[in-house]
Amino acid sequence: MSKFVLIAMCLFAGLFVFCEAESREQGDKDKDQLVRKLEKRVTFEFKRTPLRLAIADIAEATGTTIVIDGQSLKREGYTQNMSQTFSFKKQPARVALHQILKQYEPLVLCIDQNKAGFVVTTKRGAKQRKLETVPLDKPANPQPDGGSGSRKSLMSKAALDRLTKRSLVELNADVENPAAYRKRFRSIQPRLTAMLVFAQVAERYKKDVTWSANAVTVQAIAFHLRTLKQRSATGYTEMKAGVAEIERIVAGGKVAAKKRPEIEEDKELPRLMKRMEQAFKRLKAARGEKKPTAVQIQAALDEATLIAVIANLVENTDGYADDDDWTAGAKKLQVSSRAIKDVKTLKSQLAVVGRSCSTCHESYR
Repeated sequence: MSKFVLIAMCLFAGLFVFCEAESREQGDKDKDQLVRKLEKRVTFEFKRTPLRLAIADIAEATGTTIVIDGQSLKREGYTQNMSQTFSFKKQPARVALHQILKQYEPLVLCIDQNKAGFVVTTKRGAKQRKLETVPLDKPANPQPDGGSGSRKSLMSKAALDRLTKRSLVELNADVENPAAYRKRFRSIQPRLTAMLVFAQVAERYKKDVTWSANAVTVQAIAFHLRTLKQRSATGYTEMKAGVAEIERIVAGGKVAAKKRPEIEEDKELPRLMKRMEQAFKRLKAARGEKKPTAVQIQAALDEATLIAVIANLVENTDGYADDDDWTAGAKKLQVSSRAIKDVKTLKSQLAVVGRSCSTCHESYR
């Protein structure tokens, strides 16, 4: 065999391996994007609804295709007409599917062979057809391409602690007296939104953060405080008491558990963007300092961290996650804000952060 033939064979083999790896990588992206659609929040009330219709409703709500493997169900003694009585209010579709399928132990949700939709089948059916099972008992990775990361990985425990304490100092100044409350009322709202975000991050840390067990209660209090009216007779009193209660909980105080607030993601967007704008202004102010102190630099870095976390929330908002411009802007915002590590990178990345913020705003409008 000539050297030319050997070289040609090696080049072809290398090209084949490269194409195969590229195809596999694209397949993984398609799969992750598909699975993320199950995180869309849905509201349903099924009353003696046949399984096939309940599954069809969930598929339509999430913009996916879900096929039921009737033959595999039949072998296990199940039918597509099994009656479903469930109520789901603004819960991820994944949770709804988990509640339905876990009644019938062998049933699982799988990704079809083309990674274009889902199949409801049995464990045996999945094994025979070599289908990948979707774990419905835990959220999908919010970042399929590794571009951003989870809220927990985006914010360290130290940053969470600093940001939470700084927000509490600001909130206490806002409610120091009725006059301060009236004057700073508009500033209080984005601070409470930030507190909601911090509580969501703390909840994910579980035992690693002292107040994580009460993080849902902090969310409930912050959510309620945001509903108070500026000129309400009891508004100031309630706000001051609520801020004090949050501070006590964050310090490790015990408290009676409250129900998780029902946050409508589309209505939350303007609030998140408002706090993001506030963070961006603080970054600009820090960049303008000729000789920033260590405290000022750390505060700016923490604000950049907060921007990354909010961008992660924004990216995964119901109704926007499938918008390519929206998700691209949110991902770029996370990457650029995470790249801010010191004064030098603050100056180089600030313009990129600003442009990414604008991209999300334009997509929202």
